[in-house]
Amino acid sequence: MFERGRVEYDNKRGLTMGKKLAIICSIIISIALTACNKTENKLDLPEAKDIKGVEIIDSKTKKKLIINSEIEISKIVDNLIDGSRGTRKESVNDAPTNVDSFITISFINKDSDKNQVSVHIYKKWWDICYLERPYLGIWKIKKDVYNQFHSKLVAK
Repeated sequence: MFERGRVEYDNKRGLTMGKKLAIICSIIISIALTACNKTENKLDLPEAKDIKGVEIIDSKTKKKLIINSEIEISKIVDNLIDGSRGTRKESVNDAPTNVDSFITISFINKDSDKNQVSVHIYKKWWDICYLERPYLGIWKIKKDVYNQFHSKLVAK
C-alpha cells in the first residue's frame, strides 16, 4: 500500500487522496474557464420592415443624412449585421470614447411606442473599424461597411 513515502493506488479504498485532489482541481478549473468564456454576441438590430427611416450623422462635421427608402434601409441593416463580428469589449457610455470622430446611425421605428435604436461606427488604431451599440457591446466591422457610411456623408 505505502512504499517509502510514495502514495500508490490502494485496491481496497479506490483512488488515493492525491488523485482525488487532482480530479477535484481539474473540475473546478474547467468550470471556472467555462464560466469566464464569453461568447461573441451577434449584432441585434431592428428588422428592416419595422424601420421608418435611418438618420446618419457625422459627429465632427455634423452633416446629416436621412434615408427613407425601404430598399436602402434593408441594405443598411443587412450590411451592418453581415459585416460585423463580436468582440469581448463592452460599451459603457452613450457614445464612443477616445476617438476623434464617429458616425451615428439611428433607426427610427414605424411604431412610435418603441425606442429608437442608435449605433455608432468609428475607426481606431491602424484603421480598425468598430460598431458600438451603447451599453450592449462593441463589434468589429469591415472597412467597406464603415467607408459606405462615410462616403454617403462626404458626398452630401
